[in-house]
Amino acid sequence: MISGSAQTQTMLPATASNDRTVKIWDLKNDPHPYSVRSLEHNYVVRSLDFHPYEDIICSCDLKKDTKYWSYKTGTRIKDFKAGKDTVRFQPTIGKYLAVVSDNVVSILDSDSQTCYYTFEAHSNEILSICWSSSGDYFISLSSDEVKVWNFRSGQAECMNVYVLESGVNRYFRSCIFCPQDPFTAIIGSYKELVIWTWVTGSKKRISQRRNQ
Repeated sequence: MISGSAQTQTMLPATASNDRTVKIWDLKNDPHPYSVRSLEHNYVVRSLDFHPYEDIICSCDLKKDTKYWSYKTGTRIKDFKAGKDTVRFQPTIGKYLAVVSDNVVSILDSDSQTCYYTFEAHSNEILSICWSSSGDYFISLSSDEVKVWNFRSGQAECMNVYVLESGVNRYFRSCIFCPQDPFTAIIGSYKELVIWTWVTGSKKRISQRRNQ
């Protein structure tokens, strides 16, 4: 599996993989869940995400083919070219769709696919992105730095940067905002989590413990 997401209202999980499909699963048939929809791409599917309130799941593949589907019926709604690595709808509102290709982030209108912003967020490949639960802030992560953005000024404004300390034997891998606190991010690093309060710059590390 390359990517996964879940529709929060119906709790339908979806997965994407190297077999060029997006699969939506029924977990009610526990303990034997089964796929109720299989949505096909022509190339390896890299990412997927559910719209926060509409019957839409978005997926993208290695050739930047981005698709909207009805997750209830499996009908393909729209095809367009956007990102090849990651797609993420703005939570709650669903106005924006963030797409990533290599080190570039594009913020699209989720209905018309009009591009509002395109910018090089990092010098290295972007590995992870996340919206805050309110949709006001946006976080992006590469192997050596994490950045927090907002777009309320009419452009992509970087609010803070966390750069990996030089000489350390670790790297950044993933990031999310704390659901209850948009000013705190949780960063997955090599064998540890970092809780980063980005408005103050404070950090707390939680290291992996060896089995006793």
